[in-house]
Formats: sequence, structure tokens, C-alpha cells
Amino acid sequence: MSNGLSERGLIIVSAIVWFAIAASIAFIVAYAGIDGIPFAFVVLIVAIPVWARVIRERNKAGADLERQITELSNRISELSAKIEELKKAMEE
Repeated sequence: MSNGLSERGLIIVSAIVWFAIAASIAFIVAYAGIDGIPFAFVVLIVAIPVWARVIRERNKAGADLERQITELSNRISELSAKIEELKKAMEE
């Protein structure tokens, strides 16, 4: 469930970011006219790799978090098994 909320949040943030980029490009072109098109193109060329890096880092952080959760779950299972062994040993 939280993954769905996280994905929805990413979509919302992406929409906001790309709307802001589109608005700035439109402003550059409207303000500078034809001469603003190269500047708008540069803004777009810079924005795409930066946003791709943000997405990659987010996915990497999510994978690291999932790996840590799996490790903790395995440790808890091991500890539970050891506690059960200790309980049996103490009852005998």
C-alpha cells in the first residue's frame, strides 16, 4: 500500500517539476523571442538527465531499504528460533 502511495507521490512531484520546466521554457521563449529558443533547449537538455538521476537515486534507495528490511526480517526469524530453543531448554 505504501508503495502505491509512494508511486502516486512520485507522479505528482514529476508533474509539478515538468510543469515548472515547461512554464520556464515558455517564459524564456516569450521573453526573448526566437533568440530564447536555444536557451530553452539548454534548460530542457539539462532537466532531463537531472530528473533521470533523481529517479535512479530514488529507485536505488528503495532497493537498499527493501534489502535492509529483508535482512532484519531474517534476523528476527533467527532470533525467534533461538528463543524457542532456549524456552525448550529451560523447560527440560
